[in-house]
Amino acid sequence: MRSIVNKKLNLFYFQPPYKNAHNFIRLVMKKVLSIAVLCLTSIIGCSQKSETHVIMPSDLVDFSSTSLTTQSGYDYGIINISTDKGNSCHFMIEEEQFINNDYRLQSEGRNNLNLSVNCNWNDQYYNQSKKFKTYAKISLTNEHENDGEGTLRFSFKLANAANNKYVEINNFSIQISDEFIKRLLDAHKSVDNSVQPSEINKFN
Repeated sequence: MRSIVNKKLNLFYFQPPYKNAHNFIRLVMKKVLSIAVLCLTSIIGCSQKSETHVIMPSDLVDFSSTSLTTQSGYDYGIINISTDKGNSCHFMIEEEQFINNDYRLQSEGRNNLNLSVNCNWNDQYYNQSKKFKTYAKISLTNEHENDGEGTLRFSFKLANAANNKYVEINNFSIQISDEFIKRLLDAHKSVDNSVQPSEINKFN
């Protein structure tokens, strides 16, 4: 009777659930390694988590427009927006494409070089990129044409490739004067031969 009890105890306390202890230990080690890899991946993922700074309309205090013609013959309208803290963003719009497209342009990543946007924000440089989820869009309507005004609307999300951070503005709109529009879309009247095509590319 005692021998039967001892056998049962041995089975209960000492027999591994597998045919041999070597396979059991190896399985445990695999589980531990999998958990360690999962924890390490989570830590790395958190350290590389992207951050987005959303620009509020109240941040923007100054708007200006100008235009230029490059030596290669392309006409660009330029819009500058800035804050009282020295932050600024710049739009470059290829005029002919903008006008022919009913005063609307948009770009996903860098798939449309007729629209380029960049920002210098809190001492960081942000621009459009194929490697990040960036976009830009802009439109101009003249529903207030009788008053000599128009409405400029734009949105963008730009990336800083060095630190995986973003800057973004959503559906911003502003009333602009007829004079603002003329400065923006009259590049042929304001030729600047000092601007090289390579300087246009830096906005991409």
